[in-house]
Amino acid sequence: GMENPCLTFVTPTLLAGDRSLADVICHEIAHSWTGNLVTTRTWEHFWLNEGCTMWVQRKIMERLHGEHFFDFDARIGQKALADNVEVMGAD
Repeated sequence: GMENPCLTFVTPTLLAGDRSLADVICHEIAHSWTGNLVTTRTWEHFWLNEGCTMWVQRKIMERLHGEHFFDFDARIGQKALADNVEVMGAD
């Protein structure tokens, strides 16, 4: 997907009809609401843009799937981050 403050573009592959890719749609919508309001000068603080977006995405998905979803998805994200830091290094 691709987003801007007024319009979100999605490819037909994201429109599965079974809500299996709803998290991607929510992520792009979240970017249009908050993620793109925070723009960083360098990639060093890219986490700020994606961090705000992921929080809003998880809040939307929580409304769709129930309260347990937010914590569960956050734990998965934390594990993925730790794995990436281990493989790529902290710097």
